[in-house]
Amino acid sequence: LDRYILGFISKERERAILGTKPPGTFLLRFSESSKEGGITFTWVEKDISGKTQIQSVEPYTKQQLNNMSFAEIIMGYKIMDATNILVSPLVYLYPDIPKEEAFSKYCRPESQEHPEPTDPGSSRLPILKCIPYPELLKWNFS
Repeated sequence: LDRYILGFISKERERAILGTKPPGTFLLRFSESSKEGGITFTWVEKDISGKTQIQSVEPYTKQQLNNMSFAEIIMGYKIMDATNILVSPLVYLYPDIPKEEAFSKYCRPESQEHPEPTDPGSSRLPILKCIPYPELLKWNFS
């Protein structure tokens, strides 16, 4: 996971990197503003007029990452779009790695507790449960 984090980069550099990327592209970086240290992610989206917007989340601290894996956060992150539908703005990890390719290896299929579908035409997708990434939890962000 650590090879996917760009390190300490400024917000200006972050905007320069993402400014030419398609919507859904995101990057991971260490936070410069969090006193206890942390990891944040920033993504590209288009507003209603089609203008490129760069959005970020508040940094996740070491304490928060002890409770939930960063892979789980990335895989499950959703926002409300303009039509009030929950969508994931995170599609491609910079420069162009599909999110599932980058993070699914830190997840494992969870046992199905749901009954088998009765409709023979329906497909059954595995439920993924992400597990903490031990190396990340050991990092000292200060």
